[in-house]
Amino acid sequence: RGTPGGGRMTELTLNEKRLLTVLAQHKTGDPETLAHEMDATEDAVVQYAHLCDERGLAVLKRNVSVTCRLTDEGIVYREEGLPERQVYNSIEESTSMKDLQQHPLSKIAIGWMRKKGWIEIRAGVVTRSGDAPAGEDEKALADPASATPEAIKALLKRNLIEEEETVTHEISITPAGIALVEAGLDLTEETGTLTREEITSGAWKDLRLRKYDVHKLPKRIYPGKTHPYMRLIDEMREILLDMGFTEIYG
Repeated sequence: RGTPGGGRMTELTLNEKRLLTVLAQHKTGDPETLAHEMDATEDAVVQYAHLCDERGLAVLKRNVSVTCRLTDEGIVYREEGLPERQVYNSIEESTSMKDLQQHPLSKIAIGWMRKKGWIEIRAGVVTRSGDAPAGEDEKALADPASATPEAIKALLKRNLIEEEETVTHEISITPAGIALVEAGLDLTEETGTLTREEITSGAWKDLRLRKYDVHKLPKRIYPGKTHPYMRLIDEMREILLDMGFTEIYG
């Protein structure tokens, strides 16, 4: 009569067995703690956990949390006020458009003040149209953690805040994994890479070779991303070409 999970035990790599052995003591843990006990990297532990999860011997739980933080420009505007607020506060009751345009932030602020209904422009004269109470975007700038989704979206478009994604993992052993550990695991060191001498001398025949699943897909690698500026240019190019424009070079 075979041991519990005997077939699966022979397929396990040494690292998977070591992870299960450590997990059997703690039942659950995070990659940092487990990596310290296994003398491995956190990424390696997550990889071993993935393999054990596929076999039903462990459960790998991935937790993703998104937080928002102010950009350098956002920090400045949090202290000094949004451009539209600064320019609005510089107006008494009315002023000429020519004078208003002398303000260093006027190019940004005028459009936003009109959009928010803070000013009216008639015959070249800019007039306040209300008290301009603090909007959701200004409240979000002061405290991003309690901001509404709409306000966060608005500040993201203005590059005043940026989202930061944090990924954590929790690894726990299953009853099948515990049974496998209790039945006994062979923790004999395995050889993953053969040297020239081991091959030519025939010493490889006496080594315990690590098993590989040649059908398993490798981990996906993302070597880089398109720069936001280039992405914007590409979008503009597609729009103009769709409108009938012709692109020339040189």
